[in-house]
Amino acid sequence: MGYTQYYYAASKWRPTKRQWKQLLIDTDAIIVASAVGVERIYKYDPDGDVIIWLNGFGDDLGHETFILQRKSDDNEFCKTDRKPYDVVVAAILIIAHTMGLAVSSDGWLEEEEWADALRLARKATKRKGLKLPAGLESRAAAIKAREKAEAKRLRAEANQEALV
Repeated sequence: MGYTQYYYAASKWRPTKRQWKQLLIDTDAIIVASAVGVERIYKYDPDGDVIIWLNGFGDDLGHETFILQRKSDDNEFCKTDRKPYDVVVAAILIIAHTMGLAVSSDGWLEEEEWADALRLARKATKRKGLKLPAGLESRAAAIKAREKAEAKRLRAEANQEALV
């Protein structure tokens, strides 16, 4: 299995050429500002758009390749396994989210990874107003929802037993 970042291109993800160009500039700035060993490969889609294609250096610093395309109807994911380049992937996803990309994660809002990614994205792009993607769930909210569901299930079981 492994720690995974998810992104959903099919959701409203249609950045303009200008937005995409800015995301490419931001991606390079994030890589430089991160001081994490990241290998960025320049690949192109059939329309000539640059594809964001990167991974950490070697087996120790990398895991699965992160690929993000301007024109895609696919839901994607990248298993980063919490390796050092995860902060770069998450920072790029924070920027892409401002352009309509839906984002979720095995991580939680309260975990340091996303806080580090937000700090990195803000530092690299000089955009102080960036926020975490709305698709990330708060651990406290998730625990509360599970507890509520469990209580409902127990009440239903008790009601069933009372009928018998």
